[in-house]
Order: sequence, then structure tokens, then C-alpha cells
Amino acid sequence: MFNLYIPIADYWMFIDNSKSPFDILAEGQKGVENIKNELNWTNLKKGYYGN
Repeated sequence: MFNLYIPIADYWMFIDNSKSPFDILAEGQKGVENIKNELNWTNLKKGYYGN
């Protein structure tokens, strides 16, 4: 998902909707990444890449 969809999206957003209200982890657009929740975003990427 990180290598496939983010590079071709005009705008993207990752949301943790496991609770209410939902939590925006990160959002961005071409070449710009705005991290809203550093800990959860890092954990998500570690799980994806296996680091």
C-alpha cells in the first residue's frame, strides 16, 4: 500500500477507525507527508515493511 498507492494518489489519508472518534494517523499529497500520530504511523509502517 505504501509503495503502490501513495505515490500515485493526489491526496491520501490513513485513519484508525477502531475507536470513536477516529484518529487520523497521517495524510499527504504528492511528495508531502503530514504525520498526525507518529507512534501509530511508525508501528503501521514497521508491520508493513517487517522491520
